[in-house]
Amino acid sequence: MHTVLHNTLRGEWLALLWQNDQKIARLDPLHADVPLQDLPAFNAAGNAASVLALLRQLLPSPAAARALSVEEACAAMRDLGILLGSLKRHGIEPEEAEPALRVVLPLLGTITNYPPRDTLLHYTIWNPEGERMRTYTGTEDEKNLIRSVQMSIPPLEAALHHLLLLLDPSQGKDFRTLTKLVADNLEGLIAGVVWARRNVSTEYFAREMRLYYDPIRLNGVTYLGPGAVEMPVFVFDHLLWSSDCTDEEYTAFKQGYVPYVRPVWRLAYEAYARQPSLFTQLQREMETGTCPQPVANLKEVVSIITRLKSFRMPHRRLADEAYAHGNGGERNQGSGGYAPDILMHILQLMTARTDAFVRALQQVEQPADGPVAR
Repeated sequence: MHTVLHNTLRGEWLALLWQNDQKIARLDPLHADVPLQDLPAFNAAGNAASVLALLRQLLPSPAAARALSVEEACAAMRDLGILLGSLKRHGIEPEEAEPALRVVLPLLGTITNYPPRDTLLHYTIWNPEGERMRTYTGTEDEKNLIRSVQMSIPPLEAALHHLLLLLDPSQGKDFRTLTKLVADNLEGLIAGVVWARRNVSTEYFAREMRLYYDPIRLNGVTYLGPGAVEMPVFVFDHLLWSSDCTDEEYTAFKQGYVPYVRPVWRLAYEAYARQPSLFTQLQREMETGTCPQPVANLKEVVSIITRLKSFRMPHRRLADEAYAHGNGGERNQGSGGYAPDILMHILQLMTARTDAFVRALQQVEQPADGPVAR
């Protein structure tokens, strides 16, 4: 296993990662704190000329961009990104309005090891709190949307950490303890989507906020805007049940978002691509009578997928409601270009895979010859 990925098996690694997130949020390398306070008013007035002037004011020279640290470059991309999305919302392709972006954005992307535009991490996890928060609209709906992702990502990443431990028996960690930790951390993911459902108007999201998350073109390549689908839930699915899924639409969906998550989760995705998922490994062991885990432990694995469904169902309803108010055409799709139907497709695939796992578990629990398993 790759050294960086292996480091995620150490609990302190996540704490250091989140500390670094807080550091990035505190940084203001482009001195954008004050200027960006005017952005919501410019957007509300449709004042694209002032947005462009603000972008030109904050845009560093190539030499200045090269001098930034990784953390400073992440913060710089965050602040430029909110302006890129604003210009695109007003019908302007950023690179056409300011050709210098064709040099500076790739430099920042190279320094940070992220795409050459802002991602969900820039917009939420690396976004400052309070008066320094960067927003397109300044509304409470948008701030609550950002907050919902900030609530969701840390527990999701903790769940990913423990899931990786489950997939690596050499770590000698207790199986049942880990499954409980995974399931418990997924409660934070559920809390985030519930927060959004209660505090973000789906109509306002579809008719206003969604318009700021469109893809941009840069040097002939399309880069997606920040979107909730960039949370590494698909990486979690990949490790738990779908790394060996052959559904072409779902595979293309997952691969399209890999570049937008943290590098470590990209490594996790690639390490287990086309390899047996945890579900497949355990199901094969159950079917061959070689599974070392008692039934009680295997039921804890089912509880993980139950929690995942508890996230997916309200998430799908939220998306359906939002895009029922859509503006037509591509605006009835997420920022990644997928209609909400993809969420139902994933849910159906997950349910079918879970049903197969549960059937195998039932056979272990009460085999044909009568005795009940451990």
